Amino acid sequence: MRYDLPLTVYFLCLFTLLGCFSRMAWPFDLMAQFRMHYVALSACLFAVVFYFGKTSPIRRRMLLLCLTSAALNTVAVYLGPIRPLGQASPRSFKLMQFNINVSNQNKEGVLALIEKEKPDLVCLQEVDQSWVETLESKNDKQMQVYPEKLLVARGDPFGMALLSKFKIKASQTLYFNEEKLPSLVASLELPGGADLNLLVTHPMPPLTPALYKSRNQHLENLSRYISTLKGENTIVCGDFNSVGYADNLKAMAERNHLREPVSLLNLPCPAQPPGTWPAIVPPPLRIPIDHVFMSKALTAQAVKTDDACDSDHVPLITIISY
Repeated sequence: MRYDLPLTVYFLCLFTLLGCFSRMAWPFDLMAQFRMHYVALSACLFAVVFYFGKTSPIRRRMLLLCLTSAALNTVAVYLGPIRPLGQASPRSFKLMQFNINVSNQNKEGVLALIEKEKPDLVCLQEVDQSWVETLESKNDKQMQVYPEKLLVARGDPFGMALLSKFKIKASQTLYFNEEKLPSLVASLELPGGADLNLLVTHPMPPLTPALYKSRNQHLENLSRYISTLKGENTIVCGDFNSVGYADNLKAMAERNHLREPVSLLNLPCPAQPPGTWPAIVPPPLRIPIDHVFMSKALTAQAVKTDDACDSDHVPLITIISY
Protein backbone atom coordinates (compact mmCIF):
# COMPACT_ATOMS: atom_id res chain seq x y z
CA MET A 1 0.00 0.00 0.00
CA ARG A 2 1.35 3.43 -0.93
CA TYR A 3 2.55 5.44 2.05
CA ASP A 4 0.64 8.57 0.98
CA LEU A 5 -2.72 6.82 1.46
CA PRO A 6 -2.17 5.89 5.14
CA LEU A 7 -0.75 9.37 5.67
CA THR A 8 -3.95 10.91 4.26
CA VAL A 9 -6.04 8.79 6.62
CA TYR A 10 -3.88 9.79 9.59
CA PHE A 11 -4.22 13.48 8.76
CA LEU A 12 -7.97 13.07 8.33
CA CYS A 13 -8.25 11.57 11.81
CA LEU A 14 -5.98 14.27 13.22
CA PHE A 15 -8.14 17.06 11.79
CA THR A 16 -11.25 15.29 13.11
CA LEU A 17 -9.86 15.13 16.64
CA LEU A 18 -8.41 18.64 16.68
CA GLY A 19 -11.77 20.01 15.51
CA CYS A 20 -13.20 18.79 18.82
CA PHE A 21 -11.05 21.40 20.58
CA SER A 22 -12.21 24.42 18.60
CA ARG A 23 -12.49 26.53 21.76
CA MET A 24 -8.77 26.24 22.36
CA ALA A 25 -7.20 27.74 19.22
CA TRP A 26 -8.20 29.26 15.90
CA PRO A 27 -6.66 26.52 13.68
CA PHE A 28 -8.76 23.93 15.55
CA ASP A 29 -11.85 26.08 15.00
CA LEU A 30 -11.16 26.14 11.26
CA MET A 31 -10.80 22.35 11.25
CA ALA A 32 -14.26 22.05 12.83
CA GLN A 33 -15.91 23.84 9.90
CA PHE A 34 -15.57 20.96 7.42
CA ARG A 35 -16.96 17.94 9.24
CA MET A 36 -19.26 16.80 6.43
CA HIS A 37 -16.34 17.08 4.02
CA TYR A 38 -14.41 14.80 6.36
CA VAL A 39 -17.29 12.32 6.27
CA ALA A 40 -17.23 12.31 2.46
CA LEU A 41 -13.45 11.96 2.40
CA SER A 42 -13.64 9.12 4.93
CA ALA A 43 -16.11 7.28 2.72
CA CYS A 44 -13.91 7.73 -0.37
CA LEU A 45 -10.79 6.57 1.45
CA PHE A 46 -12.64 3.58 2.90
CA ALA A 47 -13.72 2.53 -0.60
CA VAL A 48 -10.22 2.91 -2.02
CA VAL A 49 -8.57 0.96 0.82
CA PHE A 50 -11.27 -1.72 0.80
CA TYR A 51 -11.17 -2.41 -2.94
CA PHE A 52 -7.54 -1.80 -3.77
CA GLY A 53 -5.57 -2.34 -0.56
CA LYS A 54 -3.84 -5.63 0.04
CA THR A 55 -4.88 -7.62 3.10
CA SER A 56 -2.60 -6.58 5.93
CA PRO A 57 -2.72 -5.11 9.46
CA ILE A 58 -2.23 -1.64 7.93
CA ARG A 59 -5.26 -2.13 5.67
CA ARG A 60 -7.46 -3.15 8.62
CA ARG A 61 -6.20 -0.17 10.60
CA MET A 62 -6.98 2.20 7.72
CA LEU A 63 -10.52 0.84 7.38
CA LEU A 64 -11.15 1.22 11.12
CA LEU A 65 -9.80 4.77 11.16
CA CYS A 66 -11.97 5.75 8.20
CA LEU A 67 -15.08 4.41 9.92
CA THR A 68 -14.13 6.13 13.18
CA SER A 69 -13.57 9.46 11.47
CA ALA A 70 -16.90 9.24 9.63
CA ALA A 71 -18.74 8.34 12.84
CA LEU A 72 -17.18 11.08 14.97
CA ASN A 73 -17.85 13.80 12.42
CA THR A 74 -21.43 12.65 11.80
CA VAL A 75 -22.17 12.60 15.54
CA ALA A 76 -20.70 16.10 15.94
CA VAL A 77 -23.04 17.43 13.24
CA TYR A 78 -26.10 15.70 14.74
CA LEU A 79 -25.29 17.18 18.16
CA GLY A 80 -25.47 20.72 16.77
CA PRO A 81 -28.23 23.20 17.74
CA ILE A 82 -30.77 21.94 15.21
CA ARG A 83 -34.49 21.26 15.01
CA PRO A 84 -36.46 19.45 12.28
CA LEU A 85 -39.01 21.36 10.25
CA GLY A 86 -42.49 21.60 11.75
CA GLN A 87 -45.99 21.53 10.31
CA ALA A 88 -47.52 24.39 8.36
CA SER A 89 -49.41 27.08 10.25
CA PRO A 90 -51.60 29.95 9.03
CA ARG A 91 -49.61 32.33 11.23
CA SER A 92 -46.27 32.48 9.48
CA PHE A 93 -43.81 34.81 7.77
CA LYS A 94 -40.87 34.50 5.40
CA LEU A 95 -37.36 35.66 6.29
CA MET A 96 -34.46 36.05 3.88
CA GLN A 97 -30.93 36.02 5.31
CA PHE A 98 -28.36 37.08 2.71
CA ASN A 99 -24.73 38.20 2.73
CA ILE A 100 -24.79 40.13 -0.53
CA ASN A 101 -20.97 40.75 -0.64
CA VAL A 102 -19.73 44.32 -0.38
CA SER A 103 -18.12 44.19 -3.84
CA ASN A 104 -21.27 42.84 -5.52
CA GLN A 105 -22.64 45.27 -8.11
CA ASN A 106 -25.56 43.07 -9.20
CA LYS A 107 -28.18 45.15 -7.43
CA GLU A 108 -30.83 44.41 -10.05
CA GLY A 109 -30.36 40.69 -9.49
CA VAL A 110 -30.71 40.99 -5.71
CA LEU A 111 -33.79 43.20 -6.02
CA ALA A 112 -35.33 40.76 -8.53
CA LEU A 113 -34.68 37.89 -6.11
CA ILE A 114 -36.41 39.81 -3.31
CA GLU A 115 -39.36 40.53 -5.61
CA LYS A 116 -39.56 36.85 -6.60
CA GLU A 117 -39.39 35.43 -3.08
CA LYS A 118 -41.44 38.22 -1.44
CA PRO A 119 -39.96 37.79 2.05
CA ASP A 120 -41.58 39.69 4.92
CA LEU A 121 -38.18 40.30 6.51
CA VAL A 122 -34.90 40.80 4.61
CA CYS A 123 -31.64 40.68 6.59
CA LEU A 124 -28.57 41.73 4.62
CA GLN A 125 -24.86 41.87 5.44
CA GLU A 126 -21.92 43.66 3.73
CA VAL A 127 -24.00 46.72 2.88
CA ASP A 128 -22.08 49.82 1.74
CA GLN A 129 -23.34 53.31 0.91
CA SER A 130 -24.27 52.43 -2.67
CA TRP A 131 -26.44 49.58 -1.42
CA VAL A 132 -28.06 51.86 1.17
CA GLU A 133 -28.95 54.33 -1.58
CA THR A 134 -30.50 51.51 -3.59
CA LEU A 135 -32.46 50.17 -0.62
CA GLU A 136 -33.68 53.66 0.31
CA SER A 137 -34.90 54.44 -3.21
CA LYS A 138 -38.51 55.62 -3.15
CA ASN A 139 -38.80 55.04 -6.89
CA ASP A 140 -38.13 51.32 -6.68
CA LYS A 141 -41.33 49.26 -6.47
CA GLN A 142 -39.56 46.38 -4.67
CA MET A 143 -38.52 48.71 -1.85
CA GLN A 144 -41.92 50.37 -1.47
CA VAL A 145 -43.33 47.18 0.08
CA TYR A 146 -40.88 47.56 2.97
CA PRO A 147 -41.99 50.67 4.88
CA GLU A 148 -39.67 49.87 7.78
CA LYS A 149 -35.89 49.89 7.23
CA LEU A 150 -32.78 49.83 9.38
CA LEU A 151 -29.65 50.66 7.38
CA VAL A 152 -26.02 50.88 8.51
CA ALA A 153 -23.59 51.61 5.68
CA ARG A 154 -19.87 50.94 6.06
CA GLY A 155 -16.86 51.00 3.81
CA ASP A 156 -15.81 47.52 4.95
CA PRO A 157 -17.68 44.17 4.73
CA PHE A 158 -19.68 44.77 7.94
CA GLY A 159 -22.55 47.05 6.94
CA MET A 160 -26.08 45.89 7.76
CA ALA A 161 -29.64 46.25 6.54
CA LEU A 162 -33.04 45.11 7.75
CA LEU A 163 -36.11 45.52 5.54
CA SER A 164 -39.45 44.80 7.16
CA LYS A 165 -43.09 44.68 6.14
CA PHE A 166 -43.94 44.64 9.85
CA LYS A 167 -43.94 47.56 12.26
CA ILE A 168 -40.64 48.11 14.05
CA LYS A 169 -41.59 49.26 17.55
CA ALA A 170 -38.04 49.82 18.75
CA SER A 171 -34.55 49.38 17.34
CA GLN A 172 -30.90 50.01 18.08
CA THR A 173 -27.46 49.31 16.71
CA LEU A 174 -25.23 47.43 19.15
CA TYR A 175 -21.54 46.55 19.09
CA PHE A 176 -20.44 43.25 20.60
CA ASN A 177 -16.67 43.46 20.08
CA GLU A 178 -13.80 45.93 20.28
CA GLU A 179 -13.80 46.48 16.51
CA LYS A 180 -17.28 48.03 16.81
CA LEU A 181 -18.89 45.83 14.19
CA PRO A 182 -22.61 46.71 14.11
CA SER A 183 -25.45 44.36 14.95
CA LEU A 184 -29.07 45.35 14.37
CA VAL A 185 -31.60 44.75 17.13
CA ALA A 186 -35.30 45.30 16.50
CA SER A 187 -38.57 44.68 18.29
CA LEU A 188 -41.27 43.99 15.70
CA GLU A 189 -45.02 43.58 15.83
CA LEU A 190 -46.19 40.55 13.85
CA PRO A 191 -49.69 40.20 12.34
CA GLY A 192 -52.09 39.37 15.16
CA GLY A 193 -50.17 41.45 17.67
CA ALA A 194 -47.39 39.02 18.61
CA ASP A 195 -43.97 40.51 19.34
CA LEU A 196 -40.69 39.38 17.78
CA ASN A 197 -37.13 40.08 18.88
CA LEU A 198 -34.88 40.10 15.81
CA LEU A 199 -31.09 40.37 15.91
CA VAL A 200 -28.96 40.56 12.77
CA THR A 201 -25.23 40.10 13.27
CA HIS A 202 -21.96 39.42 11.41
CA PRO A 203 -18.91 38.37 13.49
CA MET A 204 -15.36 38.36 12.20
CA PRO A 205 -14.06 35.28 10.35
CA PRO A 206 -11.65 33.42 12.69
CA LEU A 207 -8.70 33.44 10.29
CA THR A 208 -6.01 34.70 12.70
CA PRO A 209 -5.54 34.57 16.49
CA ALA A 210 -6.73 38.20 16.77
CA LEU A 211 -9.82 37.62 14.62
CA TYR A 212 -10.58 34.39 16.50
CA LYS A 213 -10.47 36.31 19.80
CA SER A 214 -12.68 39.05 18.37
CA ARG A 215 -15.20 36.52 17.02
CA ASN A 216 -15.39 34.73 20.38
CA GLN A 217 -15.82 38.03 22.23
CA HIS A 218 -18.61 38.93 19.80
CA LEU A 219 -20.44 35.65 20.38
CA GLU A 220 -20.01 35.83 24.16
CA ASN A 221 -21.38 39.38 24.41
CA LEU A 222 -24.14 38.57 21.95
CA SER A 223 -25.12 35.56 24.06
CA ARG A 224 -25.31 37.68 27.20
CA TYR A 225 -27.49 40.22 25.45
CA ILE A 226 -29.89 37.59 24.11
CA SER A 227 -30.37 36.27 27.66
CA THR A 228 -31.75 39.69 28.70
CA LEU A 229 -34.47 39.82 26.04
CA LYS A 230 -38.11 39.67 27.06
CA GLY A 231 -40.76 37.68 25.22
CA GLU A 232 -40.84 34.18 23.79
CA ASN A 233 -40.27 34.95 20.09
CA THR A 234 -36.61 35.56 19.25
CA ILE A 235 -34.62 35.18 16.02
CA VAL A 236 -30.87 35.65 15.71
CA CYS A 237 -29.63 35.54 12.14
CA GLY A 238 -26.67 36.55 10.02
CA ASP A 239 -23.40 35.43 8.54
CA PHE A 240 -21.65 33.95 11.58
CA ASN A 241 -18.54 32.82 9.71
CA SER A 242 -18.91 29.49 11.50
CA VAL A 243 -20.91 26.31 11.27
CA GLY A 244 -23.48 25.81 14.02
CA TYR A 245 -21.83 22.69 15.41
CA ALA A 246 -18.48 24.41 16.08
CA ASP A 247 -18.14 24.78 19.85
CA ASN A 248 -18.19 28.58 20.20
CA LEU A 249 -21.31 29.19 18.12
CA LYS A 250 -22.98 26.05 19.48
CA ALA A 251 -22.46 27.34 23.03
CA MET A 252 -24.15 30.66 22.21
CA ALA A 253 -27.17 28.91 20.72
CA GLU A 254 -27.56 26.30 23.46
CA ARG A 255 -27.11 28.81 26.28
CA ASN A 256 -30.13 30.72 24.98
CA HIS A 257 -32.18 27.67 23.88
CA LEU A 258 -31.95 28.62 20.22
CA ARG A 259 -32.16 26.15 17.36
CA GLU A 260 -31.92 26.35 13.58
CA PRO A 261 -34.11 24.38 11.16
CA VAL A 262 -32.91 21.41 9.15
CA SER A 263 -34.68 19.48 6.41
CA LEU A 264 -34.63 15.70 6.09
CA LEU A 265 -34.18 16.28 2.35
CA ASN A 266 -30.96 18.25 2.76
CA LEU A 267 -27.87 16.67 1.24
CA PRO A 268 -25.29 15.46 2.05
CA CYS A 269 -26.57 15.32 5.65
CA PRO A 270 -30.14 15.87 6.94
CA ALA A 271 -28.73 17.14 10.26
CA GLN A 272 -26.81 19.94 8.56
CA PRO A 273 -28.53 23.20 7.57
CA PRO A 274 -28.29 24.16 3.89
CA GLY A 275 -24.77 25.17 2.89
CA THR A 276 -24.44 28.83 1.96
CA TRP A 277 -20.73 29.42 1.22
CA PRO A 278 -18.89 29.49 -1.11
CA ALA A 279 -21.59 29.91 -3.73
CA ILE A 280 -19.24 28.94 -6.55
CA VAL A 281 -19.10 25.25 -5.53
CA PRO A 282 -21.95 22.69 -5.85
CA PRO A 283 -24.48 22.80 -2.97
CA PRO A 284 -23.29 19.59 -1.23
CA LEU A 285 -19.79 21.10 -0.90
CA ARG A 286 -20.90 24.40 0.66
CA ILE A 287 -20.61 24.92 4.40
CA PRO A 288 -23.50 26.39 6.44
CA ILE A 289 -22.10 29.61 7.91
CA ASP A 290 -25.29 31.68 7.46
CA HIS A 291 -27.84 30.88 10.15
CA VAL A 292 -31.37 31.62 11.32
CA PHE A 293 -31.50 30.63 14.99
CA MET A 294 -34.92 30.79 16.64
CA SER A 295 -36.44 30.29 20.07
CA LYS A 296 -38.63 27.33 21.03
CA ALA A 297 -41.87 29.23 20.45
CA LEU A 298 -41.08 29.56 16.74
CA THR A 299 -41.13 26.72 14.22
CA ALA A 300 -39.75 26.64 10.70
CA GLN A 301 -42.06 25.24 8.01
CA ALA A 302 -39.49 25.32 5.21
CA VAL A 303 -35.89 26.31 4.59
CA LYS A 304 -34.06 26.63 1.29
CA THR A 305 -31.36 28.51 -0.59
CA ASP A 306 -31.63 30.43 -3.84
CA ASP A 307 -29.52 32.14 -6.51
CA ALA A 308 -26.37 33.90 -5.29
CA CYS A 309 -26.86 36.92 -7.58
CA ASP A 310 -23.06 37.27 -7.93
CA SER A 311 -22.41 37.11 -4.18
CA ASP A 312 -20.04 34.57 -2.65
CA HIS A 313 -22.95 33.44 -0.43
CA VAL A 314 -26.36 32.11 -1.39
CA PRO A 315 -29.43 33.48 0.42
CA LEU A 316 -31.03 31.42 3.17
CA ILE A 317 -34.83 31.63 3.03
CA THR A 318 -36.95 30.38 5.93
CA ILE A 319 -40.72 30.25 6.47
CA ILE A 320 -41.41 30.57 10.20
CA SER A 321 -44.60 29.86 12.17
CA TYR A 322 -45.45 31.64 15.42
